[in-house]
Amino acid sequence: MPISPNSLVPQNMFNQLFKAEARIYFGKKWFYASLLFFLVIGYLMSILARFSFPGVYVNSPYTLTYAIGLVSLVNIFTITILSAQIVLREKDAGFDAILYTTPMPAKHFLLSRFSLILLITLVSFFLFVTGFMAGHLLAGNNREKFMDFHAINYLYPFFVLAVPNALLCTAIVSTAGWLTKN
Repeated sequence: MPISPNSLVPQNMFNQLFKAEARIYFGKKWFYASLLFFLVIGYLMSILARFSFPGVYVNSPYTLTYAIGLVSLVNIFTITILSAQIVLREKDAGFDAILYTTPMPAKHFLLSRFSLILLITLVSFFLFVTGFMAGHLLAGNNREKFMDFHAINYLYPFFVLAVPNALLCTAIVSTAGWLTKN
Protein backbone atom coordinates (compact mmCIF):
# COMPACT_ATOMS: atom_id res chain seq x y z
CA MET A 1 0.00 0.00 0.00
CA PRO A 2 1.59 3.32 -1.06
CA ILE A 3 2.03 6.09 1.50
CA SER A 4 0.42 9.34 0.52
CA PRO A 5 2.02 12.62 1.61
CA ASN A 6 -1.17 13.55 3.46
CA SER A 7 -0.92 10.45 5.68
CA LEU A 8 2.41 11.76 7.03
CA VAL A 9 0.83 14.97 8.31
CA PRO A 10 -0.81 14.71 11.73
CA GLN A 11 -4.41 15.82 11.98
CA ASN A 12 -3.62 18.40 14.62
CA MET A 13 -0.87 20.10 12.60
CA PHE A 14 -2.45 23.52 13.05
CA ASN A 15 -2.44 23.16 16.86
CA GLN A 16 1.17 22.04 16.90
CA LEU A 17 2.31 24.86 14.65
CA PHE A 18 0.33 27.45 16.60
CA LYS A 19 1.72 26.25 19.93
CA ALA A 20 5.28 26.25 18.57
CA GLU A 21 4.88 29.81 17.27
CA ALA A 22 3.22 30.99 20.47
CA ARG A 23 6.00 29.50 22.62
CA ILE A 24 8.47 31.80 20.87
CA TYR A 25 6.59 34.89 22.07
CA PHE A 26 5.00 33.78 25.33
CA GLY A 27 8.36 32.62 26.66
CA LYS A 28 10.03 36.03 26.39
CA LYS A 29 10.11 38.66 29.14
CA TRP A 30 9.98 41.54 26.65
CA PHE A 31 6.65 40.21 25.37
CA TYR A 32 5.08 40.52 28.81
CA ALA A 33 6.66 43.94 29.21
CA SER A 34 5.03 45.04 25.96
CA LEU A 35 1.65 43.74 27.16
CA LEU A 36 2.11 45.71 30.38
CA PHE A 37 2.99 48.72 28.23
CA PHE A 38 -0.41 48.50 26.48
CA LEU A 39 -2.17 48.32 29.85
CA VAL A 40 -0.30 51.35 31.18
CA ILE A 41 -0.85 53.35 27.99
CA GLY A 42 -4.59 52.66 28.22
CA TYR A 43 -4.63 53.82 31.82
CA LEU A 44 -2.62 56.97 31.09
CA MET A 45 -4.70 57.78 28.05
CA SER A 46 -7.90 57.60 30.08
CA ILE A 47 -6.49 60.09 32.57
CA LEU A 48 -4.54 62.46 30.31
CA ALA A 49 -6.45 62.46 27.03
CA ARG A 50 -9.97 63.80 27.06
CA PHE A 51 -12.20 62.84 24.19
CA SER A 52 -15.12 64.60 25.77
CA PHE A 53 -17.63 66.59 23.82
CA PRO A 54 -19.77 69.44 25.22
CA GLY A 55 -22.67 68.06 27.26
CA VAL A 56 -21.45 64.43 27.00
CA TYR A 57 -20.00 62.37 29.83
CA VAL A 58 -16.34 61.34 29.55
CA ASN A 59 -17.29 57.66 29.82
CA SER A 60 -20.49 57.77 27.78
CA PRO A 61 -20.99 55.15 25.08
CA TYR A 62 -20.59 57.77 22.34
CA THR A 63 -17.29 59.08 23.70
CA LEU A 64 -15.91 55.60 24.37
CA THR A 65 -16.87 54.35 20.92
CA TYR A 66 -15.21 57.37 19.37
CA ALA A 67 -12.02 57.03 21.45
CA ILE A 68 -11.64 53.24 21.18
CA GLY A 69 -12.48 53.28 17.48
CA LEU A 70 -9.94 56.00 16.82
CA VAL A 71 -7.20 54.36 18.86
CA SER A 72 -7.92 50.94 17.29
CA LEU A 73 -6.42 52.30 14.08
CA VAL A 74 -3.04 52.18 15.84
CA ASN A 75 -3.32 48.37 15.69
CA ILE A 76 -1.83 48.57 12.20
CA PHE A 77 1.57 49.29 13.77
CA THR A 78 1.34 46.27 16.07
CA ILE A 79 0.24 44.10 13.17
CA THR A 80 3.03 45.35 10.91
CA ILE A 81 5.73 44.72 13.52
CA LEU A 82 4.40 41.24 14.31
CA SER A 83 4.01 40.37 10.64
CA ALA A 84 7.56 41.44 9.88
CA GLN A 85 8.82 39.15 12.64
CA ILE A 86 6.49 36.19 12.19
CA VAL A 87 5.77 36.02 8.46
CA LEU A 88 9.31 36.39 7.16
CA ARG A 89 11.22 34.58 9.91
CA GLU A 90 12.27 31.63 7.73
CA LYS A 91 13.35 33.80 4.83
CA ASP A 92 15.50 35.98 7.07
CA ALA A 93 17.15 32.93 8.64
CA GLY A 94 17.66 31.14 5.30
CA PHE A 95 15.49 28.28 6.48
CA ASP A 96 12.69 28.73 3.93
CA ALA A 97 14.09 26.26 1.37
CA ILE A 98 14.16 23.49 3.96
CA LEU A 99 10.80 24.36 5.46
CA TYR A 100 8.93 24.44 2.17
CA THR A 101 10.18 20.98 1.15
CA THR A 102 8.42 19.31 4.10
CA PRO A 103 4.98 17.71 3.60
CA MET A 104 3.39 20.32 5.83
CA PRO A 105 0.21 21.80 4.32
CA ALA A 106 0.60 25.49 3.57
CA LYS A 107 -2.88 26.27 4.87
CA HIS A 108 -1.98 25.00 8.36
CA PHE A 109 1.32 26.87 8.33
CA LEU A 110 -0.11 30.18 7.13
CA LEU A 111 -3.25 29.95 9.26
CA SER A 112 -1.22 29.33 12.41
CA ARG A 113 0.91 32.40 11.72
CA PHE A 114 -2.13 34.52 10.86
CA SER A 115 -3.94 33.39 14.01
CA LEU A 116 -0.98 34.21 16.21
CA ILE A 117 -0.63 37.72 14.79
CA LEU A 118 -4.36 38.32 15.26
CA LEU A 119 -4.37 36.88 18.79
CA ILE A 120 -1.42 38.95 19.99
CA THR A 121 -2.92 42.08 18.45
CA LEU A 122 -6.31 41.51 20.06
CA VAL A 123 -4.84 40.66 23.46
CA SER A 124 -2.64 43.75 23.43
CA PHE A 125 -5.52 46.02 22.43
CA PHE A 126 -7.83 44.38 24.97
CA LEU A 127 -5.25 45.23 27.63
CA PHE A 128 -5.29 48.81 26.34
CA VAL A 129 -9.09 48.89 26.73
CA THR A 130 -8.76 47.34 30.19
CA GLY A 131 -6.32 50.09 31.20
CA PHE A 132 -8.67 52.67 29.71
CA MET A 133 -11.50 51.17 31.74
CA ALA A 134 -9.43 51.13 34.94
CA GLY A 135 -8.45 54.76 34.53
CA HIS A 136 -12.06 55.85 34.16
CA LEU A 137 -13.16 53.63 37.02
CA LEU A 138 -10.55 55.06 39.39
CA ALA A 139 -11.15 58.68 38.33
CA GLY A 140 -14.92 58.40 37.98
CA ASN A 141 -15.96 59.97 41.27
CA ASN A 142 -16.85 63.29 39.61
CA ARG A 143 -20.57 62.98 38.81
CA GLU A 144 -20.48 66.02 36.53
CA LYS A 145 -18.01 64.36 34.13
CA PHE A 146 -18.60 60.63 34.62
CA MET A 147 -21.74 58.55 34.42
CA ASP A 148 -22.17 55.19 36.15
CA PHE A 149 -19.62 52.58 35.14
CA HIS A 150 -20.79 49.93 32.65
CA ALA A 151 -18.21 47.52 31.23
CA ILE A 152 -20.34 46.94 28.13
CA ASN A 153 -19.68 50.56 27.10
CA TYR A 154 -16.01 49.59 26.71
CA LEU A 155 -16.47 46.07 25.37
CA TYR A 156 -18.98 46.94 22.64
CA PRO A 157 -16.60 49.22 20.67
CA PHE A 158 -13.82 46.67 21.18
CA PHE A 159 -15.83 43.87 19.59
CA VAL A 160 -17.62 45.99 16.98
CA LEU A 161 -14.77 48.25 15.85
CA ALA A 162 -11.39 46.94 17.04
CA VAL A 163 -11.83 43.23 16.30
CA PRO A 164 -12.97 43.68 12.67
CA ASN A 165 -10.32 46.37 12.16
CA ALA A 166 -7.61 44.03 13.47
CA LEU A 167 -8.92 41.14 11.37
CA LEU A 168 -8.92 43.20 8.18
CA CYS A 169 -5.51 44.76 8.82
CA THR A 170 -3.97 41.40 9.74
CA ALA A 171 -5.36 39.83 6.57
CA ILE A 172 -4.05 42.62 4.34
CA VAL A 173 -0.60 42.95 5.93
CA SER A 174 -0.03 39.18 6.23
CA THR A 175 -1.14 38.52 2.67
CA ALA A 176 1.06 41.30 1.35
CA GLY A 177 4.02 39.93 3.30
CA TRP A 178 3.50 36.37 2.12
CA LEU A 179 2.94 37.27 -1.51
CA THR A 180 5.76 39.78 -1.86
CA LYS A 181 8.17 38.08 0.59
CA ASN A 182 9.07 41.56 1.71
